[in-house]
Amino acid sequence: MTVNVSRKTMICVTILVALIILVILLRIGMCLYNTRDYKKVQATVESIDQEYGEYSSEGTSIVHVISFSYTVDGTEYENCYKQLTKIGYAEGKQITVYFDPEDPGKVRPTMRSEEIVLLGTFFILIMALILTKKAPIST
Repeated sequence: MTVNVSRKTMICVTILVALIILVILLRIGMCLYNTRDYKKVQATVESIDQEYGEYSSEGTSIVHVISFSYTVDGTEYENCYKQLTKIGYAEGKQITVYFDPEDPGKVRPTMRSEEIVLLGTFFILIMALILTKKAPIST
């Protein structure tokens, strides 16, 4: 089955995808900017649990809850990240977290660079495929 898509449509889709990715990257940048004064500390992963259905109307989504503890000025704090993957985490593993020096119990959301690089690479590949593919000639 061949689908005829005009070059103009492909460019519009590419621009739409680019805008979505740009919004995501801007949100990440704003989060990093707003937490630029946060301090770095080593934390220990205490447990990895799962939550089901909270983020999906069908109740089939799984969110991994990565619970960790860290110490600031002799006081121990506990917190967690909720994310779609648990790759790179294991119970007992040391991880780096960033905390608010004004409120050490508050941490910056995880910003895993490999996910950002993967998103950017995926976008570049899709854009290259779309822009280099020639539209079929209609007769």
